[in-house]
Order: sequence, then C-alpha cells, then structure tokens
Amino acid sequence: MSTLERERMRTTTGVRIPERAHWPAGAPCPALSAEGRCTGHAVRPTICRLWGAGANAAMRCPHGCTPEGGLLPDAQLIDLILTSLEIGGHRAFADVGDQIRALAADPALQPLLTRLISGDATAAPAIVAAIRGRRHDEPDPAAPQER
Repeated sequence: MSTLERERMRTTTGVRIPERAHWPAGAPCPALSAEGRCTGHAVRPTICRLWGAGANAAMRCPHGCTPEGGLLPDAQLIDLILTSLEIGGHRAFADVGDQIRALAADPALQPLLTRLISGDATAAPAIVAAIRGRRHDEPDPAAPQER
C-alpha cells in the first residue's frame, strides 16, 4: 500500500492502516467492520482491489471465486502493484521497478515477489539486493575484455 493510499484511507474513513512491518501476522485489516465488511471500500487501496484476482496463492480468493476473464498472472499483479507504489511515492521502488518487472519470471525470486504481491513492501530491500547482485554478475560492457 502506498503512502498516498494509506493517507486517503485515514482522511476518508478515519482508519489508520499501519505499515506492513508493524502489522501483526494474521491480524485482520483495521478497516474491516465487526461484520467483516470494508469501511473504506470506495477508496480502498490497489492491493485490496486486486485481492482475489491473482493466480498467485497469496492473492487467490479463499472461497474459490474467480473473476470474469480469469486470474491475473504474477507479472501483471506485480506491474499493477508497483505502479500503485510508484504513484503513491514509495521510494524503495523508485529506481528498481522496471528491473522487478523484468525479474517477475525468475523462480528464485518468487518467494520475495509473493510477499510483494501480498502487499508486503518490506520485501523491497531483499528484492533490491537481488537486483544489485544480478547487476554485479553481469559483465561490464565498458571493461577491457580478457584474451
């Protein structure tokens, strides 16, 4: 969830949504009423709008519902979530959004990307490190070639 989305929820509904790092595991969303209904449905963040629409297990509807047109693949979910975070001013993704999009197909990054898809922006440092590690492994085209 971006800072802008978090602020919109606070000013519109009065509900403060904590950063994911400060959200107890398994705790329900603070915007849910006692009946389990979203009190900020009209202004809900992108991650909530995507809930139940993804093929990724972290985003599937627990009741087995499938949206008309089918489930969204991880790459599309990641693109939509990153776009939301970039628009909302989440600085951790400012320089690496395109690389994350390109790495979406890498099975080694799937656990981190699943965290991202789940709305866990705390995955950002590990994803950034993975991208930097890949950059380090790539040959520098300006470096002298060994013969």
